[in-house]
Amino acid sequence: MNTAATGQPRPEGNAVYRIDPDGFVTEIFRQPLLVLAMVEKNGTLLIATGGPTEGQIYQVDPAAEETIVLGKVNPKQVLSLLPTPDGRIYMGLANVGGIATLSPGYASEGKYTSPVLDAQQVSRFGNIQLHGALPQGTALSVATRSGNVKDSGQKSWSEWSKDVAASEFVKIASPPARFLQYRLTFASAQAGKISPVVEDVSVAYQMPNLPPQIKSIKITPTPDAPAAGAAPAAGDADPVRIPTTRRQVIAWESADANADPLVFSLYFRRGAGAPWILMKDRVRENQFDWDTRSVADGRYEVKVVASDAAANPPGKGRTAARVSDPVPVDNTSPVIGDLKWARRGAAVQVDLTVVDRTSVVAAFNHQVFGRSMELFGNFLFRFRLRYDGDIGLDHFRLHASAATRPALPRYRPPPPPGRNPGATARF
Repeated sequence: MNTAATGQPRPEGNAVYRIDPDGFVTEIFRQPLLVLAMVEKNGTLLIATGGPTEGQIYQVDPAAEETIVLGKVNPKQVLSLLPTPDGRIYMGLANVGGIATLSPGYASEGKYTSPVLDAQQVSRFGNIQLHGALPQGTALSVATRSGNVKDSGQKSWSEWSKDVAASEFVKIASPPARFLQYRLTFASAQAGKISPVVEDVSVAYQMPNLPPQIKSIKITPTPDAPAAGAAPAAGDADPVRIPTTRRQVIAWESADANADPLVFSLYFRRGAGAPWILMKDRVRENQFDWDTRSVADGRYEVKVVASDAAANPPGKGRTAARVSDPVPVDNTSPVIGDLKWARRGAAVQVDLTVVDRTSVVAAFNHQVFGRSMELFGNFLFRFRLRYDGDIGLDHFRLHASAATRPALPRYRPPPPPGRNPGATARF
C-alpha cells in the first residue's frame, strides 16, 4: 500500500511472493490493486483485492503460471475470504458493505458487459470476432449498443441490439457512432459442469473519410539576388534601393484527421470576381515558389486545394480549399518623367514626375555632388528641385524605387538653356 496516499495502491502495483522450503523467493502475482485477503487450496491461491471502481477475486496457479479473474463485485473492496466445507467461499465486502458467496462450478447463466470502446471518431462498425470454445450443451449470444458520448447511461445511446447466437464473426447491428459496447450472455444446460469460454474479442470498425484542412496560407516575397555590376560609380553616394521581388513563396499549413497523405493544387486570380487559373497541380510539399513574371501587375488571390483522393477508394476522396489575402504583384519599375530643366538667375530649377501604377513610391533619391536626399510617398509625386550655383548635368542624377521594384535606368533630361548640349548627365 502506498503510505504517502493511504488507501491507494502503489503505482507499480502490489505483489504476492512464494517462498519455497530452500528459501528461494518467487513473485507469483502483481497488480496495481490493494491485496486485502488470500485463501490457498490444493496449490491454487485466491486473492481478494480492492480497486478504484470494483473489487475482484483472482485465481493464481503458481505451478501453471496462470492468473485469471475469477469474479468481480460492485463494492470497491473485498476485505475477507471465508471458505466453507461445501466448497463455497463467503466474501466480506466494503464500500459499500455486504456479504457475497462464491460457489464452485459454473452458473446456469451469466452476462459480461464490455467497457466502453472508443473509435476516436464517428465510425461504421463491422463484425465482432470471437475466439474461444462452445461445448455441446452451452450457448453464447452477443448484443451491442452505440453512442456518441462516453457515458453509456445517457439517453442518447442506442438500445441494446437483439441477442444474436455467437459464431466466429457476428455482424454489429448498432448504428454508426464513436463509442460501442458489447454484451456476452453465457448459458449452460448442465449448470455447474460446463460453460462457454471466450478468450478474446476483436471489433472491426471503419472511420469515415473526413475532409482535409488548410489551416493557413502565408505568401512572402523573396528578394532577387543583386545583379552583377550594380554597385555605384566611384565617388557616387549609393541611392536607396528596394530589392526586386519577382518570386513569391507560398506556404500553407494543412492537416488530415485520417492521417491521409495530401496532394495540393494551386490557383490564382486577379480580383475577387475573376475566374481561377491553375498555377500548379500535384504538389506534395507545403510550399511553392511562384515566379510572378508570368502574370501582369496587379493584386492577386491564391487558392490552395488539398485532396486525399490518392489514399481512398475511387470516388471517396475529399477536398478542402482556402483562399489567401490579396497579394500585390509589381514587376514594372516606377517612371521618372516630365523632366524640365531651367535656369532661374543663379539657380537651376528641375521639375519632374515620379509615378508607379501598382505600388507606392517607396523612395526618391536625387544627388548633387554625391550628396543625396531621400523622399517617401504615394503612387504619384510631382517635384520641383532648386539648386543654387552653377551646377552641370555631370553632377546630377535621379533614382526612384517603388515598394516592390527599383526605377528604370536613369534618364537623360534636356539640357538647360545656356549649357553645352553635348554635356553628359548621369540619369
